[in-house]
Amino acid sequence: MPWNSEANAGFSAADPATLWLPVARNAAEINVDAQLCDPDSTLSLYRQLLRLRTSSAAVRYGDITFLSAEPAHESILAYRRRHGRDCKVIVLNLTDAPAQCDVAVSGTIVFSTISRPGAPVGPHLRLSPNEATVIDVPEGDTT
Repeated sequence: MPWNSEANAGFSAADPATLWLPVARNAAEINVDAQLCDPDSTLSLYRQLLRLRTSSAAVRYGDITFLSAEPAHESILAYRRRHGRDCKVIVLNLTDAPAQCDVAVSGTIVFSTISRPGAPVGPHLRLSPNEATVIDVPEGDTT
C-alpha cells in the first residue's frame, strides 16, 4: 500500500521513470496516511481484525463448526469458533444484496464491516450486502 500522497507515494525520491515498479495511479487518494484518519478504511478494518484475533482464543485456536443459516441460503456462510469459554460466531453475507438469517444464537456483535459493534443479536440477524459479522456468544449458550 502506498505510504502517502507525496511523490512516488512516499517510497522514493527518485525520478518516477527509474523506479523498479510503477506507483499506482490512485496513490494520492488511497494510502496509509489517508486511511489512518478514516475509521471505516481498509487499514482500520484489518487493525480491528488483528485486535480481535489477538484478544480471542476462540478466533486464534478454536475448533470450527459450520452452522446452518435458516432459511437455507447458499450465500450466507456461518460458523462457530470455540476455545474453552470463549465462543464466537462468524456470519458472512457473500452477496451484493441484504440478507436475513436465523443463526440460533444470541450475543453481542464485536466486529462488523458496517460499524455496528456492541449491537445485541437475537436469533434473527439482518446482514447488509457483503457484510461480515463476528458475534461474541455468552458462556452457556448451547450453539
